[in-house]
Amino acid sequence: GSRIVLGFDRVALFERRDEPASGDLPPRVSLTLPNARKRADLPDVFPGRGPVQRIRVLPAATDPNTIPGAQPTRARGMRIVVDLATPTRYQVFFLTNPFRVVLDFRPGALSATDSAPTRVRTIVLDPGHGGDQSGAAYGGLREADIALDVAHRVRALILRRLPGMRVLLTRADDRFLTLEERTAFANGIGADVFASIHVNGAPDTAASGAGVFVLDTTADRALLSFAARENGTTVDELSNLQLLLAQAHRQGQSVASMQLATSIQGAMIGSARRVNPEIVDRGVRQAVFYVLVGASMPAVLVEVSFLSNPMEQRLLGTVGYRQALAEGVAEGLIQYARAH
Repeated sequence: GSRIVLGFDRVALFERRDEPASGDLPPRVSLTLPNARKRADLPDVFPGRGPVQRIRVLPAATDPNTIPGAQPTRARGMRIVVDLATPTRYQVFFLTNPFRVVLDFRPGALSATDSAPTRVRTIVLDPGHGGDQSGAAYGGLREADIALDVAHRVRALILRRLPGMRVLLTRADDRFLTLEERTAFANGIGADVFASIHVNGAPDTAASGAGVFVLDTTADRALLSFAARENGTTVDELSNLQLLLAQAHRQGQSVASMQLATSIQGAMIGSARRVNPEIVDRGVRQAVFYVLVGASMPAVLVEVSFLSNPMEQRLLGTVGYRQALAEGVAEGLIQYARAH
């Protein structure tokens, strides 16, 4: 296959179109970027490889059916046209900090593959943090260690009940991965489901409970602050443009992600209450987590409990509670996989 990476100095809105063969032009994929501008030293045409014949850079006003040779202008707005040499399947996703749009092409019938899966074959579990990024840390316990332990338990439970399922971890030990590396791993292996596992922490030690997040906009300042901490950024950097972009790009996945989140949340709370009857059901909520932005499949972020809460901290230090949480997360994933 072939991968095309478009780099920008800020968030760039884009609209994708599939174009059938017409006249002298082959089938092609075009991205219209109304607020972007081509760097002056970039060529107008790039050679392709594999299923990609060539990449053309045109002014936004130029019809993508235009024969190669049109000269782009310095005016704002541009169109990237990817001419295909063979029938091709592809994915389009984006990465943050710095902002990039990524197009992956593989042999097959021309179609976008970044919609909800019709069958779940591969699940990627992402234990949050790791290495020198411990995440929440209280009472001698680290979020990175707990998330890794729970993820290993979830994997073992799924494989026991669905032996034909492929279940992979973004990290299997205590190492650091960037947020983009985590979803890039899931995208690269063609995962059907992505679940990032975390432990919560808050200045208010009374805060407690477990919840699941999906990627979407929110006006809740507390959730914005929480997302900013997980992203390693500031609330100000979660601009309205980034929020809008995340929402628009995920429309094809939002329904499936919400179904996945609902399945996990219900099963996790039910299982956790066997050990912690008073656990607070924090429900399914929306926030802009960078680790979910790049995922091209249904994706959720799971917060299993609050390490800052004295009671939940004590429970998180026990094998029994971690196992109960893992059983709930695994059950939710299994239910979703069987339904899809």
